[in-house]
Amino acid sequence: MSTIPKAPCLSPLQQKQPESAPDQADKELIKAQQLEYDRIYKETDELYHDFAKCCGLSDSAFWILYALQEAHRPYSQTDLYRLWFFSKQTVHSTLKQLQAWDLICLCPAPDNKKNKLVLLRPKGQALIQQTVLPLMEAEQAAFARLSEEERQALLDLTRKHLFLLRKETEAFIKTKHPQKEGSPL
Repeated sequence: MSTIPKAPCLSPLQQKQPESAPDQADKELIKAQQLEYDRIYKETDELYHDFAKCCGLSDSAFWILYALQEAHRPYSQTDLYRLWFFSKQTVHSTLKQLQAWDLICLCPAPDNKKNKLVLLRPKGQALIQQTVLPLMEAEQAAFARLSEEERQALLDLTRKHLFLLRKETEAFIKTKHPQKEGSPL
């Protein structure tokens, strides 16, 4: 198998950007493409939701078990919300549920007794074998059906899109501070 030479890693800002503002036809095309991208994203999210539901798990319980399997080490509660972008409340309530089902236990971290490590119990390990691992295998099989170039392009473009979207929404997020969650601005 030949190796593909890697291009120099450029930040999204260093990569080629459009030279001029889009005209009306371009705007319509961009709008249609964005809508298609959004639908694909939501369809992918729905696929994961259906998989979790078929396993008898909430989305958050499934993803926490997924995270624990992927980690190959104990995660703290803080790790789960920081590395996997869960809210603190979601992590807390989901861990309580997983504890009640005897799938996990929470143990004080050796370096900080206030921080709890999430450890799998045998029942949790068995559940991961039946639910999470089949999904991981399906993900890897699907990813393997893309060429190396396609996989890298997918990663690079997804990362670039996230960077640009974050940049485009930054000012709005900084200026809007609703009084409470669920409040209409």
